[in-house]
Amino acid sequence: MSTHDAYLSLNHITAATRIAVSAPNATRARTVLVLLAGTVALTTTGFGIVIPIFSKRLVELGSGVEVLGMMTVSYALAAFLAAPLAGILADRIGRRPIILASLAAFVAVNVGYVFADSTGTFVALRAIQGAVIGSLMPATLGVVADVAPSNSRARWTGVLMGSVSSGLVLGPVVGGVLYEALGFEAPFIASASAGLVSLAAAVLFVSETRTRTVRRREMLRARHENQQGDQTGKPFVTKLPRPLVVFTALLFLNFMLEFVYGFADLEMVFYVYDRLEWSSVQFGGLVAAYGVAMVSGQVLLGHVSDKRGRGPIIILGLVMTSALYAGLALFTSFPMLIGAAMITGAGEALAAPALSALYLDITPEQHRSRVMGIRESSIQLGGVAGPLLLIVAGSWITPHAAFVAAAVLLAVLAIPALATLRRRTHGVGVTRDGIGDRHAAAHGALRGTVAWARSVRPEYISVPA
Repeated sequence: MSTHDAYLSLNHITAATRIAVSAPNATRARTVLVLLAGTVALTTTGFGIVIPIFSKRLVELGSGVEVLGMMTVSYALAAFLAAPLAGILADRIGRRPIILASLAAFVAVNVGYVFADSTGTFVALRAIQGAVIGSLMPATLGVVADVAPSNSRARWTGVLMGSVSSGLVLGPVVGGVLYEALGFEAPFIASASAGLVSLAAAVLFVSETRTRTVRRREMLRARHENQQGDQTGKPFVTKLPRPLVVFTALLFLNFMLEFVYGFADLEMVFYVYDRLEWSSVQFGGLVAAYGVAMVSGQVLLGHVSDKRGRGPIIILGLVMTSALYAGLALFTSFPMLIGAAMITGAGEALAAPALSALYLDITPEQHRSRVMGIRESSIQLGGVAGPLLLIVAGSWITPHAAFVAAAVLLAVLAIPALATLRRRTHGVGVTRDGIGDRHAAAHGALRGTVAWARSVRPEYISVPA
């Protein structure tokens, strides 16, 4: 087209016959999510490999349970602090840099464990590892929110959580075998190797889902809102998900779930050995029953809240998670407790993906990783508070009372969940479906403009065949 023709065409309005919406290809999105789940599974397997080794190595260094407790607290506090910061960065610079940096740091920490020769070094490395894992989850859940449609968000969240859980279940078994067969260094080398494979897979196959174009579009929109006077001096709290009561309820539920687990699980370890006089094989069977039910449930049942609504599934899951602690308070039969453990695992498999998906549903796309970082902090805070309460109250509370309290707390959590979530069972956030609705609205507005222009200046309207 010549310059003259282009100049003449400026006076013409062309009525578009269709709108092309840019959205991730479904096959490509599925591939990214599967590869991401595999990467996280490898990483958490490596993380789990080293868990049984710490106590043995600390004994070799002349330390005991106090240092192990310091390692646990340092891990949780580092994750508590790092998660929201990493979430903010993942929203600002993209998910992929945070994921790659976390995986690279994970490899480095495991190499550091091989050469650590003091308890102080172990505590410091454990804190770094907590920051690494705390940073990884907000970014990976941000990827799920970016590419998974809202009607399958819980399904893919469940797949990701199932990969995390499978690594944590499988890892300690592998770590124990490697330690017995090859010595102290082998589990850490294996963990570093798993992290290195995860890093290579992420570099090669996990692409950026929050691209520079998306971030720039959001920046321009925010700048426009500032110029209109809508965002000037806007405090942080106004950027949180809406409604705030639902967001607060979700944080409370995540905190309380982890708090109860941290409080009751430590009591359970001593109870089954000292009171029930179980063997390590029996206790391993209990843990395995819970783990298998949770992992398979997260993968197979994660989609249920996509179809039935988040609220009802969260409430059902909360009630089911109380089964193991109620069983410990009521029964001593091994088969009965195995069944209770499986019900609890299935309950967590229902509740956890639905909770995470509801966070993503109510969060604007520009703040998703930030919000998932806040969620991770609430989980880590509960993980610290539960064991601390047990330390304070352990001298006067009986195991039976601890299990009853845990079962009642988990069941009672369903009451505020019911009151808060019953009207918010489906996503209300900005999703690709929402973007499609905005495109449709814009298309309708443009058609109205064209119709008006055609009536006023019909000689300048051209409609393509």
